[in-house]
Amino acid sequence: MAGTAFVGAYTTFSTWMLETQRLGEERQTWAAAANIVVSVALGIAAPFSDNGLRSSYERAVLEVDQLLRERQRTAGDSSRFLADSMLDLFGKSNVATA
Repeated sequence: MAGTAFVGAYTTFSTWMLETQRLGEERQTWAAAANIVVSVALGIAAPFSDNGLRSSYERAVLEVDQLLRERQRTAGDSSRFLADSMLDLFGKSNVATA
């Protein structure tokens, strides 16, 4: 997985640099500078921008965890509580069965 991530990052970086070089060769200095500045600024800002999404995701995970724990605590047949909870959560029409 690390190899795939490295190759993806490398090709993205090389494409970014190729486009910047092309803009420079075409004497579009402002566009080349903007390409660098905006890309770097967005790259630095991106990790900080997902706080709202992460908070929503964490709340959803905690709600599912609480639901599953409550079902396990109250279920008489503990072998079925997970399947029942998944049906409650997603509805019978959205669950694939084998």
